[in-house]
Amino acid sequence: MPNHKLNLSEMIAKDIPLETAPWNETGHVVDLFFAAFQEDPFFQYLSLAARHSEEAIRQNFQFDINRAQINGVIFRTSHAYEAAAVWHLNGFPKSNFLLNLRMMWFKLNQFRVRDIRKLVPFFFEIDKAHTHFVKRPHYYLSLFGVHPKHHGKGWGSKLIRPVLDHADKNKKICYLETETEKNVAMYQHYGFEMVKTLQPDFCEDNFYLMLRRPLQVNK
Repeated sequence: MPNHKLNLSEMIAKDIPLETAPWNETGHVVDLFFAAFQEDPFFQYLSLAARHSEEAIRQNFQFDINRAQINGVIFRTSHAYEAAAVWHLNGFPKSNFLLNLRMMWFKLNQFRVRDIRKLVPFFFEIDKAHTHFVKRPHYYLSLFGVHPKHHGKGWGSKLIRPVLDHADKNKKICYLETETEKNVAMYQHYGFEMVKTLQPDFCEDNFYLMLRRPLQVNK
């Protein structure tokens, strides 16, 4: 991305020993997340509800990545993209008028009105809960995925641990949402605790909101 001015998350990321994904390689990030989230309940719902399932899921990931360009950063394990994570290291994701307009156009073209009426209120509820549990600058993990062919190789830990260590050092809370109990157990292993469970109208699976308080760092 030529002449890209570093946002605050990218500046903070300079102190974290991880590779950042170049913004001109976001297609690789979308490919990774598309493969990693195949069994995710929410994206399975999108796949069934959308007029063009693969396009809808890819556009949804691209929207999150576009928001990250404003005030986030994408970490990757390597140029091979075994795993990647989208972090907002100054708290809540930001958007702009043009990006919101594109997202609304995408929803109107991909989903029926009845589906939009289910999706939009639920994500307002997600955002409301986020601001309720964390009111100060924090580290927000908006997307994290490991490519299925690289499961069980420790790539996830290599990608998450350095960010959590940096959060502990700087006394920052970390926050995320996840949709599967398997992921809940994984994040609990990293020190996250469940603070709320939400039940959407559009699927039977819960959304789990998780928070991690900074650990005491020995100096």
